Amino acid sequence: MVSLHGDCLFTVSAGDVLHSRKSGFVVQEIIGEGAFGEVARCQNINTKATVAIKFIKEFKSGQREKMILERIHSSLRVNHAHFVKLLDHFHHNSRLCLVYEMLSMDFFNVLQLRKGKPLCVSKIRPIAKQLFMALSDLKKLGILHTDLKPDNIMLVDQRGLKIKLIDFGLALRTHEAKTGTIMQATGLRAPEIMLGLPFSYPLDIWGVGQILLFLFKPKPSAIAHHIKMQTPV
Repeated sequence: MVSLHGDCLFTVSAGDVLHSRKSGFVVQEIIGEGAFGEVARCQNINTKATVAIKFIKEFKSGQREKMILERIHSSLRVNHAHFVKLLDHFHHNSRLCLVYEMLSMDFFNVLQLRKGKPLCVSKIRPIAKQLFMALSDLKKLGILHTDLKPDNIMLVDQRGLKIKLIDFGLALRTHEAKTGTIMQATGLRAPEIMLGLPFSYPLDIWGVGQILLFLFKPKPSAIAHHIKMQTPV
């Protein structure tokens, strides 16, 4: 896979072997690409476990994601069960690489596989409970996710409804929230962001509300549009 970022060409492909201080990783396949990085399915050479490695395009967002997740997982005041686990980090070809536990699929893919068929309330309810528990824990740590959307909520596996939040590259500490900052996907943007008003924890509650509405009443046309927009050119 070849990506162009600024003047630097970054390449990673199946079969490549990467090394951190703790272990080595064999790249198996590229499974996703977003605004801030590519993600590959890899195998830990030492443990044979499957992991997801995110190759960061934008160093500042990667450092922020690393810092936020380390803070979450080092805190004894929160339940870590609803946040993706950061296992390792290293640099490859001058790129920050974040090693995560391997999760199943995000909720855009879930609805895509269901061809736009909504989830029933009995399934949405435990998802909602977990999301609000996660927000409660983030509030204890003074952290705003700021980018809650179906893409960033993932099933742990396909056998149940356990979920985890991912992608903390745009997360903020509450004291960093600056009035007038433009954030969130356009169609999911909270009123206070659109109006240029001060924002805090309700920003993420709005994001959860949008996700739950999407699960209860998905729009197949919106899913198709999202897939088209996510397809690399």
